[in-house]
Amino acid sequence: MFSEYSGLSKDFIKRAFEEFGIKALRPFAETAVDGIREELIQNKIKFKPIWYKEKIDASSQKVRRIGIQNIKQQIYDYIAVEAMKDFLKRIGEYQCAALKHKGQSYGIKAIKKWLRNKNIRYAGQCDIKKCYPSIDREKVMEFLRKYIKNEPLLNLIALLIGTFETGLSIGSYLSQYLCNVFLSQIYHEIAERMYRIRKKRNGIMERIKLVLHQLFYMDDILILGTNAKDIHKAMKLITQKAEELGLKIKDNWIVFTTVMKRKDDGHFIDIMGVRIYRHHITIRQRVFLRVRRAYKKAQALIKQKKKIPLWLARKCASYKGILDHTNSQKIKKKYQTAQTIKVCKGVVSHESKIRQKAKQSYREAA
Repeated sequence: MFSEYSGLSKDFIKRAFEEFGIKALRPFAETAVDGIREELIQNKIKFKPIWYKEKIDASSQKVRRIGIQNIKQQIYDYIAVEAMKDFLKRIGEYQCAALKHKGQSYGIKAIKKWLRNKNIRYAGQCDIKKCYPSIDREKVMEFLRKYIKNEPLLNLIALLIGTFETGLSIGSYLSQYLCNVFLSQIYHEIAERMYRIRKKRNGIMERIKLVLHQLFYMDDILILGTNAKDIHKAMKLITQKAEELGLKIKDNWIVFTTVMKRKDDGHFIDIMGVRIYRHHITIRQRVFLRVRRAYKKAQALIKQKKKIPLWLARKCASYKGILDHTNSQKIKKKYQTAQTIKVCKGVVSHESKIRQKAKQSYREAA
């Protein structure tokens, strides 16, 4: 990219970096910034073709087709998302995926809080078939044009998504935001338009919401309510709304009770890698196996007084959240996770300090 904007050869830039270090790249970065600005102003933007690879999702074991973008296109993705920041406020409060401060922990806490209400007795779950690839790009642009009046931004988004093989590309920074905001139409439909009218004895007409709470984890949809018929009706309306948007809800959608006659927690809600019961939370079996495997490896290395590799340290540290937000006391005790996490944090911190020193020396040199 530096070679493209500066007009100098890759070998020259490489030699400059090897001789003078990272400070030699600052002028090239400034040139790239100026070049990108000019391309945006003149609307003359070109990208290298995206290449794709098949990857098995560790959580669901599904085969995903991941799009690998050139670094230049990734930069333009960030520009587009930054420019859309105000519009992205349309995304629903409980659309928990790919958004800052709205991850698994946020969603789990919300569901746990909702289930404390004993009147919430029924739940419905469904997901969208091949969500990213099946999203119609023309419908996305039509939706954006209703609310965004910034023509250069619309042109940039149209150009970026036009490079995708089909629908939206998995792996694109822009795609996750476009997917969330596009699905927000279903989210707001549930919240604002799904209701029934009940006529009281005194003749007053009362509007009753079919769904009391809803949560989206990207394309996984969860709805909660007090009446089984209302939840069934809502699921059918969600299916209809999805079809209007060119999407298909999988046929295996279910409606189930969260309360049983027996003295137990009832049916669990399986979402976001955990099983949420009314009174406790457990880790989903597939996720649990990955968590256990990671901590066993780390614990074995600690016992052998060997260094934990950075990738494993980060993995163990990332699993801390799911252990803290579930009833996992036994696994914590068995694999001494507190001690392991402490060591892993030290490994990650050491790596961060090295990077921080490198950045500091770069700033001083600049």
